[in-house]
Amino acid sequence: MGLWSLPGGSVEDGETLSQAAIREVKEETGLDIVTGDEVWRVVVELAEGTHYSVHALEGVVTGGVLLAGDDAEDVGWFSGNDLHTLALTPHLLEFLTSRYL
Repeated sequence: MGLWSLPGGSVEDGETLSQAAIREVKEETGLDIVTGDEVWRVVVELAEGTHYSVHALEGVVTGGVLLAGDDAEDVGWFSGNDLHTLALTPHLLEFLTSRYL
């Protein structure tokens, strides 16, 4: 709580990455999306022998109402220039800057 991040979560049994992204974005932002290609993937090491993969998919908003889910204090749209003014989750600014800005 108190930090900005990107929508995301776990892939449930039987879900594709696309289905998980659609569900997570809806739950966390209230928006309906259509997903496109995977644009990047990174493996995050939690401890020796423990890791998880983060996948980012292209997405286009097709409907819904922007509204924070129950696991967020707020939700919003931000430009690349805005990111430097926000309290972000650890390493998110550096990661996005190295790839997109």
